Amino acid sequence: KLPAAKQRKIEPFSSGELAQLGKALLPSGNHKDVGILLSANGGLRLGEVCVLRVSDIDFQNGTVSIERAVQRVRQNGKTKLIIQTPKSEKSVRVIPLPNDMMAYLKKAVSGLSQNAYILTGRTDKPMEPRTYQYYFESVLRQCGIRKRSYHTLRHTYATRCIENGIDVKSVSEMLGHADVTTTLRLYVHPSLDSKRQAIQKISFLGGVA
Repeated sequence: KLPAAKQRKIEPFSSGELAQLGKALLPSGNHKDVGILLSANGGLRLGEVCVLRVSDIDFQNGTVSIERAVQRVRQNGKTKLIIQTPKSEKSVRVIPLPNDMMAYLKKAVSGLSQNAYILTGRTDKPMEPRTYQYYFESVLRQCGIRKRSYHTLRHTYATRCIENGIDVKSVSEMLGHADVTTTLRLYVHPSLDSKRQAIQKISFLGGVA
């Protein structure tokens, strides 16, 4: 009998850590930093960010369209980057973004072609996911933040959405999940502070105790 698989515990970034990331990345307006902030503000996967084009951003409506993903696969003893549709039908989606994120995006992609991949600034080559993971880790070191995987940004986004009262169905659709069960089971990690605040709402003693 095989042992039960244990789910790896993921610790989302705290509000303080997100503030540190913002402080480090916002002043530059560097298009290479866009992916980190997009995943923190929109829950994009690493493979989705790496192949995002300027044309996928709708500045008028404040949204980003996810229509493709990239990954490195092994073929005939070698590896190559493959651009394909996202992992499921639900993963093709349109995500609304905060106004401050849209303002940052407009500045960061200024001067780039509509067909350019945002993270590389080139029309012929997307960002290599592994390279961007390494870049992300270097940003964390620069900020003095403990090393986490890039995917932690996605978990952080989901958790913050739920903590701020966004309904689970909407969060699930913005993450590109097939059903809300996946969202709740894997991607929501309420902090102790949020639990503290929530539990006060069930108080009924009226301060008499």
